Amino acid sequence: MSHPAATYRLQLRPSQDLDDAAALAPYLAMLGVSHAYTSPVLQAAPGSTHGYDVVDPTRISEQLGGEAARERFTAALTAARLGWVLDVVPNHMATDLPANRWWWEVLEHGRAARHAKFFDLDPDRPEAAEDTVTIPVLGERYDRILAEERLRLVHRDGRFHWDADGFGLPAAIASLAPILSDAAQRASSSMLAALAGALDRLPSATDLDEDALDELRRERIALADLVAEVVRREPALSAAIDDAVAGHISNPAQLDEVLSRQHHRLRHWRTAIRHLGYRRFFTIDSLVGLRQEDPDVFDTTHARILELVRAGEVDGLRIDHPDGLRRPGRYLERLREKAGPGTWIVVEKILEGDEQLPATWPVDGTTGYDLAAVLDRVFTDPDATDALTAFHARFAQQPERFEDAALDARHQMMEGALATDVDRVSDRFARWCASSWRHKDHHAEELDRAVRELVARFPVYRAYLQPEGATDDADARLIRDSAARAADDVPQVAEALDLLARVLVGEESPSDQRAIDLRLRFCQLTATVNAKGVEDTAFYRWNRLAAHNEVGADPGTFAVSADAFHAHQERVQASTPGTMTTLSTHDTKRSEDVRARLRLLAEVPDDWTALVERLSARVGSHMSDVRPEPALEYLAYQTFVGAHPLEPERLFAYLDKASREAKTATSWVDADEDYDAAVRRFAELLYADPVLSGDLTAFAERLVEPGRVASLAQKLVQLTSPGVPDVYQGTELWDLSLVDPDNRRPVDFVSRRQMLKSLTATTPEKAALEALANTDEGMPKLWVTHRGLCLRRDRPAAFGPDGSYRPIRASGPAADHVLAFARGEEVVTVVPRLVLRLDGRWDDTTLDLGDGPWTDVLTGAEWPGGTVRLAELLGRFPVALLERA
Repeated sequence: MSHPAATYRLQLRPSQDLDDAAALAPYLAMLGVSHAYTSPVLQAAPGSTHGYDVVDPTRISEQLGGEAARERFTAALTAARLGWVLDVVPNHMATDLPANRWWWEVLEHGRAARHAKFFDLDPDRPEAAEDTVTIPVLGERYDRILAEERLRLVHRDGRFHWDADGFGLPAAIASLAPILSDAAQRASSSMLAALAGALDRLPSATDLDEDALDELRRERIALADLVAEVVRREPALSAAIDDAVAGHISNPAQLDEVLSRQHHRLRHWRTAIRHLGYRRFFTIDSLVGLRQEDPDVFDTTHARILELVRAGEVDGLRIDHPDGLRRPGRYLERLREKAGPGTWIVVEKILEGDEQLPATWPVDGTTGYDLAAVLDRVFTDPDATDALTAFHARFAQQPERFEDAALDARHQMMEGALATDVDRVSDRFARWCASSWRHKDHHAEELDRAVRELVARFPVYRAYLQPEGATDDADARLIRDSAARAADDVPQVAEALDLLARVLVGEESPSDQRAIDLRLRFCQLTATVNAKGVEDTAFYRWNRLAAHNEVGADPGTFAVSADAFHAHQERVQASTPGTMTTLSTHDTKRSEDVRARLRLLAEVPDDWTALVERLSARVGSHMSDVRPEPALEYLAYQTFVGAHPLEPERLFAYLDKASREAKTATSWVDADEDYDAAVRRFAELLYADPVLSGDLTAFAERLVEPGRVASLAQKLVQLTSPGVPDVYQGTELWDLSLVDPDNRRPVDFVSRRQMLKSLTATTPEKAALEALANTDEGMPKLWVTHRGLCLRRDRPAAFGPDGSYRPIRASGPAADHVLAFARGEEVVTVVPRLVLRLDGRWDDTTLDLGDGPWTDVLTGAEWPGGTVRLAELLGRFPVALLERA
């Protein structure tokens, strides 16, 4: 296999399982993709709606239909001549109990568990040193839970587990020796007394080697089985055990003693900020990190996936969040080795600015956020930069530079929800300093501050430092430059920053294990802080133009020129022609069509800002006390216009999420009920007040048609750009979705199938006319998507790795409003840009198509080649896709 021609993303869930996906195979083939691309299919937590919370990577999800449905799905794909690209989650597993049997075993046996090495536990924290894992599951403080007897030891037939406010946890069998001894006395059972004594004499796991730990685990299991067997044979023992358990439960001090002998430490959920015994996925306590750097962990967690690859059922793998791994490069090398050179592999890698995918990674490319970012900006009018920047700063009361907002958000996350992650790195830095006579005088506060300031100014997700230090000059330069910026801003920790940079790049203690661990943990930390501090916090505070606040993009970059766009495309064709390209995903903050419409605001900045001023004054006349923060208010107006027609409940749900993600007036953890209620009243007011709703609706309606043209333009560019285009489910028609869960609503595939059959049953000329006659239903976008995908499939040489990308520049008064390029000298894409300002006035603008003849696959129109007037080329349909006859 080289790489797919195109993919179609399907979000699987219990209500859209593998059998439902199988039924879509004929439609996907008709649409023109070569591969169905699904969300994860391994066994996820009960009730999972997305599949990223895997609890058992060795089997197909029962909620999705299990192995039988998987067989039917792959058979349907084969019948439709489609392949399968699968989303893989290597970074973490869900901690749901008892569904995650591996995690249950770790909490039951600690270091002696067979799967203890699978999870990224923190052995240097005090709790872990006692062979325990701290887990924040209690709804209230520990002492109150115990005093109110809300933590129960549940006994049934000689088996035990804990119930903590309805949350089930394993009980360490050795910890129950005092309870069983008490029960033995109550029942005068010498056998139970002997078992209690044997449990009490079991050794600690501390300092045992792997073989001894295995033996200890077997002894524990054998003794637990014997206890259950004795109780089964002597039913009277159950009552004695129940009485003994009740006695311990009713005495908080005795209960605490038993709990102190568990392999888990129970804490209030809020203490996860400072006390957490494992690396999690971002701030989600219920997702525990995996140690994929261990070959056994990799082999076990990837066995089922690789079986599907070797069987020829799965052709490609999409790797979720590789930057969370300790050593992403090593992981991808192992994956490539096991999957084979013919497997298409793309990674969900966020590239910032001019950052490039690491050249040593044996992958085909990214999941495509980089194209979406540059497309959003080449279709944005640069002339509005100053006007919208100044207005946003004044109205939303935000800094003029996005980086200032991001810096503040990173710091807030490190001081709050990510404090335990920062502590993990700061502690390692302090321990390394304490181990050297030259650095013992650095106090912990200074070292912690240095870590925070360096992380806060890290401009990309992470560096890829090696255990022996940074071997890549770019990574070393990245560390030093970031440290220098931090030292300029915070000179009081300049010395500590310089020391930290030297350790990270390997100039200090290159082979010291403490320094190695610090380097690798630091890389994981910057990725987490950037994801949570920037995308999930600053993106909801700083919204100069909300279309730009997208995953993998820099909101501080307002626009790029056509020449810069072409340069980006040529780099991709030369370096990663097999990369994925995308406009919408399950993670995007708003759909491609919402962004296309919002970009038009930059073409009418005066009209837009005047409207916002009027709206805000009107809102003020209704809400004189508590009202949304200005930044949220400004985001609300953009959201209403961008997603119009937008139902009130969808707008409120979005604003509720946006306000909590911003973490300024309210949040998920510390909600302000009065403020939350005010946000809802504000959202309701936008619909209830006829002036507000009338003005917003009228402005939005003005943007609908040009927004659709802009959407067709960006879609056609994506479909014909270097790389493998992905169509997110449902977006072949107009899609005005917002951030999840809004963008994961059910898709009406029946109507899409009927529309596509109608369009393909006639000539291109008639199909184009039919599509334009049914614009409101989204037919023009369906037609562009279908014809673009089919042309890629029919002309693989033009779009493949051996093809080419050549910019074509227009001439004439509206030349800046054209984006055109040739693929393999066989296909030409021509689309308008800045369409609102263009207003259809092409005048004498022309384009040189080169030698012909050419046929527009969208309309059937024929062109002899040479120079053509744009007014004629785009006169029948808003965009043109030409193939050389």
